[in-house]
Amino acid sequence: MNQHRSQQTHNQHPNDNDLSHSKMVYCIGVFVLCLISFGSGMFLGNYFSGNQSTGATKENSASETLKLPSQSNFPETFTETLPTNDVRYNFSIAYELGNSGLYEKAIVYYEKALALKPQDALILHNLGINLLHAGHMGEAIARFRKALQFKPDDPKTLRHLGYAFAESGQYDNAITFYTKSLTIQPNDAQTRKWMGFTCIDAGKIETAIHHFEKVTELTPDDPFAYDSLGFAHFVLGHKKRAMDYCQKAIELDTQNLILKMNFSEIALMTDHWKQALKMSNQSLQEKGLSAAHHLAMRVIKLISLVCLDKRQDAVDDVQVFLSVYPAIRSFDNSQWNYSGLKDYVKKTNGLREKDKHFFQNLISLAEPSRMLDLKNKSLVLNPYDLIATNETN
Repeated sequence: MNQHRSQQTHNQHPNDNDLSHSKMVYCIGVFVLCLISFGSGMFLGNYFSGNQSTGATKENSASETLKLPSQSNFPETFTETLPTNDVRYNFSIAYELGNSGLYEKAIVYYEKALALKPQDALILHNLGINLLHAGHMGEAIARFRKALQFKPDDPKTLRHLGYAFAESGQYDNAITFYTKSLTIQPNDAQTRKWMGFTCIDAGKIETAIHHFEKVTELTPDDPFAYDSLGFAHFVLGHKKRAMDYCQKAIELDTQNLILKMNFSEIALMTDHWKQALKMSNQSLQEKGLSAAHHLAMRVIKLISLVCLDKRQDAVDDVQVFLSVYPAIRSFDNSQWNYSGLKDYVKKTNGLREKDKHFFQNLISLAEPSRMLDLKNKSLVLNPYDLIATNETN
């Protein structure tokens, strides 16, 4: 061991020639490393600079394509090639306006195109779609019917005519035209989905379930197909199936806020209070939650807390609800259908009579309705009513 240590000591003290040689090797090594570092820096600098330039180009290109047609000029060659009285010119402008959600403006140009080519089924079809989006249901129906005169077996026109009838509350007519469309394209998932919604509105729940099941076969990764199946089974009183299908929808799209809110409501109305509370809490933490949905999720949370006998938590949350309510109601006009919640509050055994009265008033306060004059209603809510001693059901 001592010999080995002496050898190490000897090696640590080289002679002068060795030292000079080592210095030279060291200097050369440092110089080479500097060259490598400089070259690498130039390469990486050019690489990232090139990537940033490419990214900026893509970003600018994307921003250009996102401009509304009304804010962008068509190429001069286009206007020179196609005069303003050309069918293609008016159709192209109408198409771009419609894709941008400017339905009323799109209608104007489709009408111009139609005046130049009055028997064109495609123009009539697209005009009908824009009329439908703009809320002109009667006119949309008339245009779709006219389109079918020239192209009677077009499944898309048949489908959209069915949709227009459904939106107008004419469910039997809607089902008739959906059926005609499905005769031509039986595996069209969108038509079957719309048919299912219309059947629910028409009270034909078993038929709706048949169509939604077919949708899940055609598009097994569509979460809203399972969500719709869950709702249909809930209407029939199949609580377990309703929860299973709604849970399946959530599993397919764990980040979808609409599915979470739908699940919260179904969970509450099937007496799965813990699941309803958990999902409503998650929804309330999401960004982008509309004011109407915020209020609805808070109502679901409050009912769940009371049904779980967490009354003090409910009292605390109601106080927050009542304090933020005026601000929430001031910046959003979207709506939530409270009919299911009102029916649940009325029938559930999880609430006392005084609880039911409280939540009926709370829903009346939160429910969006231009016909409801809150000033003339007695909606004085005392959160402590939820923990006051009172009769049970």
